[in-house]
Amino acid sequence: MNSYEVSCLTIAFSSSLCSQHCDRGRTEIIDMFFTVIKQLAHFAQQLRSFAVIPRHDQEILLRTGVMELCFLRSAYVFDESQRAWPDQNKMFYKFSPTLLAEDVKRLVSNELFEKHMEFIRGIKQLDIDEPTLMILLVTVLLCSDRPELVNVDLVASEQEKYCVLLKNYMLWRYGSRRATVIYPKLLLKLPNLRELTDAHSDYHLRLSTWEVEAIQKRLSCLRIESPTPYWNTLELLDKSLEANEGRRWTLRRDLSIDVSSSSSVSMEEESNSSEGS
Repeated sequence: MNSYEVSCLTIAFSSSLCSQHCDRGRTEIIDMFFTVIKQLAHFAQQLRSFAVIPRHDQEILLRTGVMELCFLRSAYVFDESQRAWPDQNKMFYKFSPTLLAEDVKRLVSNELFEKHMEFIRGIKQLDIDEPTLMILLVTVLLCSDRPELVNVDLVASEQEKYCVLLKNYMLWRYGSRRATVIYPKLLLKLPNLRELTDAHSDYHLRLSTWEVEAIQKRLSCLRIESPTPYWNTLELLDKSLEANEGRRWTLRRDLSIDVSSSSSVSMEEESNSSEGS
């Protein structure tokens, strides 16, 4: 959670984007899209599991997976009542610009836009929290079936750690009864995510040829930079938050647990269930 906030503070949206709230032009929308991509790429490079993967495979994972991360993230932060991104009640979006769904609709076909909205509705219905989403993002990033990967077994091994973490966290967060329902439903959204990303690979966008070529070029130029060392991440976060009058995320303070909605299973039983998984 804190590593992602570091990325959002390090790679900020331009001030001109944040000062406007509607009628986005095509260039503005593309710039917003690539800012989100750079934030996610920066976040990935702070992960220990990503750092142990050889550089060649890191670049493949980023280039082939970053759009899936972007679409998954956008589904979570979409504000259905305002039909806009982001939901200001979500974390980390105090300084993010607003993007209306109608502005995006002008850039894509009706079929592709409806695919997006259907995926968004599916994610919203699960009503997951921010940490669940962040663990899922890493699980999607560390996907071992990407073309041209060399160290497939290593990537699969690192992904498995987050699959187990995701299930154990959800068992603890939601209780075994609810988690056993939500967890498989959440994983079943991943084929839909892949399908949505594949639909974009056909470039069903209402863009000029040079705009499409610019998008292709910027995606192909994603490079691995020197990541922020893990042990310096919180130090960097504290400095960034101090400058922006914010505070670091902590599990105890910021993750409120609704006991009344949790499973009646005892804490000991939930613990045993998590260990068994």
